[in-house]
Amino acid sequence: ELHRFRSRFVEHLDRLIEETPLDTQEQRRLAFLGSSWGTPHYLQYQGCDDLELQKKYAQFVQRIVKSCYPNWHSLPRQARPGDPIRVGFVSASMRACSYSRLSLGWVKYLKASSQWPFLVFAYHLDPRTDFMTEQYRQYADVFRHIPTGFEDAACQILQDQLDVLVYLEIGLSPLILQLASLRLAPVQCSTWAHPVTSGLSTIDYFLSSDLMEPEDGQAHYSETLVRLPRLGTCFEKPILPRQRRYRQDFGLRQDAVVYLTCQYLGKYLPQYDYLFPAIAQQVPSAQFVFLALPNAAIAQHFWQRLSRTFSAYGLSAEDHCLILPQLDHQDYLDLNRCADIMLDSYGWSGGITTLEAVAAGLPVVTCPGRFLRGRHTYAILKRMGLDLLIAQDLQRYEELAVQLGTDPQFRQQISQQIQQRRDLLFEDRDCVAALAHFLHQAVSQKLACHTLPIEAS
Repeated sequence: ELHRFRSRFVEHLDRLIEETPLDTQEQRRLAFLGSSWGTPHYLQYQGCDDLELQKKYAQFVQRIVKSCYPNWHSLPRQARPGDPIRVGFVSASMRACSYSRLSLGWVKYLKASSQWPFLVFAYHLDPRTDFMTEQYRQYADVFRHIPTGFEDAACQILQDQLDVLVYLEIGLSPLILQLASLRLAPVQCSTWAHPVTSGLSTIDYFLSSDLMEPEDGQAHYSETLVRLPRLGTCFEKPILPRQRRYRQDFGLRQDAVVYLTCQYLGKYLPQYDYLFPAIAQQVPSAQFVFLALPNAAIAQHFWQRLSRTFSAYGLSAEDHCLILPQLDHQDYLDLNRCADIMLDSYGWSGGITTLEAVAAGLPVVTCPGRFLRGRHTYAILKRMGLDLLIAQDLQRYEELAVQLGTDPQFRQQISQQIQQRRDLLFEDRDCVAALAHFLHQAVSQKLACHTLPIEAS
């Protein structure tokens, strides 16, 4: 089924490109409107190398946007010696979501971590705001809330005459993809908050994590890969509020070995469903807890998959699996404290979910994939020196999950080690200093019209 839908996508994308004329103003307007309806980001959950498809789709959108706005591009700024580097961070949603949480530390600490002067702009393009929006407003020198669409956002960014523009999540938001299709700043970057190449010729650099990237990481990007040190992010240490919900409140058995498996359900590919009943056969008290993300309808389809797979192993999904509705943040943190073990998803790993799990002292089992998106938890465990939780293959992944489920003493030892080392993951100002160094180099080389590759240090 994955192969069939992937083939269908390729066929229809080729047709869409071939059958979308851009000759008249009305054709261009309709094509732009069509490119506003969505992005193919679900494709990336299939675990394949999407570089060429990303480039094909992104360059199609780029051609549409440039046909509508052919003269919208940045002009060289007349900078004077000592002028600050004008760097902008833009997001379709600077609210309490994963990519905004991962990037907040850059905005907060960039000026303090650099020997060069910076002027930091933040652009929030969603009508909704929350406490995270207010933090971006607080830490940026210039905060602009522009909920009124493409033209207003592009005009304001051009007017601000940035040296560098960092897009926090290219690929998720159609608006962000459209904006990134233009050259709104001399240097433009994407980030690992959405851990897939943009495919755009207008994006120069992909800001990533040295620990997360495989050796051949550059081969997966149309951008120049920048390996910021360690996790590449300055993530605030999660504060665990007083626990208010316990096992009985979530419908968990008191005597169960609770495996938290709480990723977005699209991350669980069907060819790996067997891992859950295979573990349950060896840990009879196992209870796997999922969340109904993104919605109850998809959760129902996922439950049907689990039921078939558990039946094939002579087990009942009802005895071993529980799908909870989407939780607020407090309840979600409480759920982490009710669990015994977290099982990372294979192919698209947990990022913030893993950081919050280790903040709660929860052992996490992972098996790194081929691409950045499958190596977040791998890097987190590497940073803490907990290589024993990193499986080299799925057989070892299953064995580790069983060992943690059947050996409470081993599980407690691992939890204690996590609690002793977890502070290594948070408030990493060194990565912000490396980002500042990179941005200074990139702008200097652009001004000097150099095209040499740049390494963060």
